[in-house]
Amino acid sequence: MERRSLIDECIESFKRTGFPFTKFGKLEGKHGIIFDLPFAAEGSMLIHMYEIDADTMGVNIFDLIPYRFVEKTIRENIINTVNRKMRKEILFYNEAACRFCTSFEMKRENLFGPDVGARVRQLICLLGAQILLCFK
Repeated sequence: MERRSLIDECIESFKRTGFPFTKFGKLEGKHGIIFDLPFAAEGSMLIHMYEIDADTMGVNIFDLIPYRFVEKTIRENIINTVNRKMRKEILFYNEAACRFCTSFEMKRENLFGPDVGARVRQLICLLGAQILLCFK
């Protein structure tokens, strides 16, 4: 039996638990999903996950910082604050979407446990919470 891709395992996990998502692109070869993920009490992130290969997913997180149209100097200050405190260039501003975002990859070997979808959501929420702590 052929092993399913990591993105397919997430989709199956989301279906099994009733977690809402939108699937896209399988017919065009760009296999992925989009969903909203509540975190940090009143916050919500827009998550875009896509297949890189069978064992790796790309993850784009938008709205970690909920402001969209921010004056350039303030935007740069927010990005610099987060990146300095996280000690990594993790936060960017997507000009096309007019949103703050971060991007990274998730590999199968880092997602242990019986419910891959729940683990993915948990890790993304932890990252979101860490970024918000940069402002406290």
